[in-house]
Amino acid sequence: MAIGDNIKRYRKINKMTQTELANKLNKSLRTIQKYESNEITPPPSVVRFISDIFNIDMNKLLDIEDDVYDDLLSEYIDQRLSKMSIDDIITLKNQQLYENELENKEYLYDKLEPKQLELLYLSKINQLEEFIKIKDKEIESCYKFIDKQGELINKLLSGGTDGK
Repeated sequence: MAIGDNIKRYRKINKMTQTELANKLNKSLRTIQKYESNEITPPPSVVRFISDIFNIDMNKLLDIEDDVYDDLLSEYIDQRLSKMSIDDIITLKNQQLYENELENKEYLYDKLEPKQLELLYLSKINQLEEFIKIKDKEIESCYKFIDKQGELINKLLSGGTDGK
């Protein structure tokens, strides 16, 4: 089955109109119609978004083996990269790394149970409390040092050094 047929099939399974899908994808109705009639093939980023909307694996939507998809994706990326400048590629890569990092953090936090989240927060609070204790001790040491320096200055000003 072609990808357009699968998009149409999963859209109907999800009781969604072409207009609703177009709105979710921020595409025109005509673009969705072209996807479903196999006039045009959606780029991999759109395929991923569609699979997320339908809550299915991309391979089900593509109806092809993993290695074939990887080849298609590589070819698409090569075509896009060949039209881009080095600066554009670096900017795109940095943006992707940042987005992946955010997705990974959100994913990790989404997977934590409430008790695990509570323990994580308590751990962070404990770390902060320990840090504050250390800084309080450092400040206390500074005050003691200042007090001793003050005592020495007072002794020197008063003329007594007690033999030291």
